Amino acid sequence: DIGLILKFPLNPILSFVPELNFGIGYLSEEIKDAGGDDYFWGEYKVNDAKTFYNFNIPLMLRLHTSYVYFEGGVRLSFNFDTDHEYEYTDKDGNPLKYYDYEDGDYKTVKRDANDEWKVKTFIPSVVGGIGTSFVASGLQCDLGLRFIWDLRGIEDRDTEIYALESDKVRIGKVVENNSSVFALQFVFNIFL
Repeated sequence: DIGLILKFPLNPILSFVPELNFGIGYLSEEIKDAGGDDYFWGEYKVNDAKTFYNFNIPLMLRLHTSYVYFEGGVRLSFNFDTDHEYEYTDKDGNPLKYYDYEDGDYKTVKRDANDEWKVKTFIPSVVGGIGTSFVASGLQCDLGLRFIWDLRGIEDRDTEIYALESDKVRIGKVVENNSSVFALQFVFNIFL
């Protein structure tokens, strides 16, 4: 995340610290047994790469002690776009490539899957952190660590129904995906 921070002292040891940040999240997983054996590339693997873009508004209360501060509050995330693609690699993790005769260049083998994955627009989170404040070149700076826990799942399509039909029986199974993001965030702030 990158953005702006303000600090409003409420008393000598307590401050209200709101922020406005632009954020990018990246999720990647190797899909086991999704690849196969191709006559041209040989054995290959599939990597599922997902990226989401958002605006985050952390609303924090900060307790100052002699050397450290403790902070806690909520973060409101507003997701506005996603990217999703499948990347294909050989068994050693090197990207598979092909020669594009139109462009006259080698390109990696990827499949755009933007229509297959979307995230919820609004996700609230609980945030807790610890840090220290110091002065560098006449400017007050913060260096800290935060733990962020999403309070709801990130998947837009979080419920799917799978149906199995035979001659006499129709069975439906509801599958829920409540995957949420837990993040450990390193913080560096400069106050002008």
